[in-house]
Amino acid sequence: MENKAAALFCLVAAFAGIAALALAAKSLEPVPTKISDLSEENAGSRVLVSGTITSASWKNGNLFLSVCDSACVKVIVFSSLAQQMRQHSLDPAKLSGGKFISVEGTLEEYMGELEIKPFYYNSIDVVA
Repeated sequence: MENKAAALFCLVAAFAGIAALALAAKSLEPVPTKISDLSEENAGSRVLVSGTITSASWKNGNLFLSVCDSACVKVIVFSSLAQQMRQHSLDPAKLSGGKFISVEGTLEEYMGELEIKPFYYNSIDVVA
């Protein structure tokens, strides 16, 4: 009788753990957001935005993009991520003005400005 109770308890605990993991994984998915809706309140969260590159510049191997819909946000591609992109045949130098992209990354505030830091080499997708 004790073994059945212990087995039932383990089964219930396992299902509760799986449910908790599923909820946690869901919360890690980026929320598609308009750039104009981003605010300091969103800092630290994963976001997915789409917009047009209005400027692109390089400094110390890092790529700085300004991506805009009705508002703009800075996207920073650090040199290590740019290198990963090149290794996967994605040339970050082709991210130039006028291209429409989607970016997934962490929204952060730096020196009073919001900026997005992409996660992986495929976190930036050129849509058009």
